[in-house]
Amino acid sequence: MSIVSEVFQRDKAIVLHNASSEGSFVNDPYTVQRRQLKPLSVIMLDVDHFKIFNDTYGHPRGDDCLVQVAEALKTQMQRSTDMVARYGGEEFILILPNTDKDGAIRIAENARLAIEALGIEHDHSPTSDRVTVRVGAIEFISPAEPVVINLLCHCRCATASPCNLV
Repeated sequence: MSIVSEVFQRDKAIVLHNASSEGSFVNDPYTVQRRQLKPLSVIMLDVDHFKIFNDTYGHPRGDDCLVQVAEALKTQMQRSTDMVARYGGEEFILILPNTDKDGAIRIAENARLAIEALGIEHDHSPTSDRVTVRVGAIEFISPAEPVVINLLCHCRCATASPCNLV
């Protein structure tokens, strides 16, 4: 199972990619990328101290925060094959076919800055008075199907680093 298929299977209802292109997106670009030994980069973002945000401002405002974060992430996608999806409660994943490590780092930093620029108040965060994210990224090049869990574990390990950081 490809990482793209895993994300769609995991939670189709909240995938942010255009649903009308879902079938072709899941099957074609990743397969072509893999066959041509092109890089696939995966970025995982975790909203810093989101439980504190929900406890402080309430779940409706938390939902609004996540919508704003998702919109900010979508602005970072520049190609039709790039995808943003909500992966967990306050986790998002960006799947970037044909994007190398340097490109992924640039996109990750731009995404972090875009979210910080939203200026969403988060007065009780130990990191900042605004909503921030921590970001992990990995590049993968292989003729074999990647193990989704390994890719996501690498990204999760990176997001375990200090807050507001790529």
